[in-house]
Amino acid sequence: MTHQKLKIPGPRSFLGPFGATLSFFQDPIQFLDKAFQNHGQIIGVHTAPMATPPQPGYPGTVFLYGPELIKEVSKDYDNFHRTAMSHRLYPIGSISSRQAAVTKIMTGLTHMPKEIHQRHRGMINPLLSKNTVAEYFENVVDIVNQTIDQWETGETLDMSEEMLKLTLQITSRTMFGKHLENDGFKLGLLIEDWVRFVMSVGHLFPYDIPGFPYRNWLNLSQEVESETRRLINDFAVNHNDENTLLSKMIQARDGHGEGISEEDLVGHVSLLMWGSRDAVANAIVWTLFLLTQHSNIYADVVDEVQGVLHGAAPSVDQLEKMPFLNSIIKESLRLFPSFPITHRVVGQETELAGFIIPKRAEIGMSVYHTHRIPELYEEPGKFKPERWHNSSYSPPLLSFGMGPRACAGFNFGWQEMLTIISVIIQNFRLALPAGAMIDREIKVALIPKRGMPIKLNRMDSNFAASSGSVKGNVKEMVALAG
Repeated sequence: MTHQKLKIPGPRSFLGPFGATLSFFQDPIQFLDKAFQNHGQIIGVHTAPMATPPQPGYPGTVFLYGPELIKEVSKDYDNFHRTAMSHRLYPIGSISSRQAAVTKIMTGLTHMPKEIHQRHRGMINPLLSKNTVAEYFENVVDIVNQTIDQWETGETLDMSEEMLKLTLQITSRTMFGKHLENDGFKLGLLIEDWVRFVMSVGHLFPYDIPGFPYRNWLNLSQEVESETRRLINDFAVNHNDENTLLSKMIQARDGHGEGISEEDLVGHVSLLMWGSRDAVANAIVWTLFLLTQHSNIYADVVDEVQGVLHGAAPSVDQLEKMPFLNSIIKESLRLFPSFPITHRVVGQETELAGFIIPKRAEIGMSVYHTHRIPELYEEPGKFKPERWHNSSYSPPLLSFGMGPRACAGFNFGWQEMLTIISVIIQNFRLALPAGAMIDREIKVALIPKRGMPIKLNRMDSNFAASSGSVKGNVKEMVALAG
């Protein structure tokens, strides 16, 4: 059997595929900055497998950016399909009993074959529609207020950690209700540990032998699966009358009257517990950072929010009455997309942009670079929320994906972001400490490598004092003063 190689121009590593893979993982944005600049909008890199299990004759990875190319890949699941969140650790072929849990965790809608995905999407989409997520709004407001009440003026918080805890608590209550909220929170922390291993160097040595991290990860996988099943069963027996996302998923039926199996619920629940948390938490963190660095924008959005809410938490109807805040979040997601690079795998040999892409090649689509195309976004390196004010101007915003596999939780996530940010900026004037080192890191999500230290000041409207001098490669991502 002959194996087809990529015939697309791109960077080459003296250390071969493994060296190219290491270079990419050290800083994917820096790697692609240089590669796209030197070789164009679509490049081929001879990497080791990154999102798929090791395999003989692996052809490498195609990286690309641009709305048209991303649209072409995203809409065609037969040729370009998603991988499980366990990436190259997802077991294929004959699997052991200890690996079985991995095939269920963090799969959900993203990893389902086309026909099954369409069936499940038809059941889950109505549960996360704009009107339906409004039913969970009271939970969001309640938890946000509880969190803010614990903050004290003058203290400096790692806003990354605070937002991850806050959004996990919201997700836990939305999924499981008040009675099982604490158990759901603990499950979310287990899933976080599970994902952390997938993104660590330990995953390069998948050997189930004593002393290897992979053995502990398989144990953790079994724990995540069993705990998720326990919560699902506990909920179904004792709490299914509560108005929660899980109750709606248990009761959902397709056109033939069939529901979602327990195994599929494990995949949906684990993926929603992680994805809805990380996407929203990091979007909020980067938005708050940008406000501290742009005092005029900060002052204007506080005026808008206070003019609508008058110091109170928002109602659902009021979320749409703050257009400037909506534009600010869009612009933040443009500059700092929660998931800057998304992956697909080529299911069968196909043509893309005039190149033949071999079967089993991986596709890395850079949302980050797409959001910086000068022809689409004037002065793309600047934070300019006003670019979204003109309703006739509709540049693509790809932070929540596109095509049939776009994020199902978009409506809920947007509701969370508007609510959390509006409450925070009414209660405190946030400030970044002088000399803060803000470097990017990609752990699937785009995060500040060392967290985001933010000081809570009383709301004195002295927004010019919020901006401390910033260090780190974040200054390569957005134009900042100083």
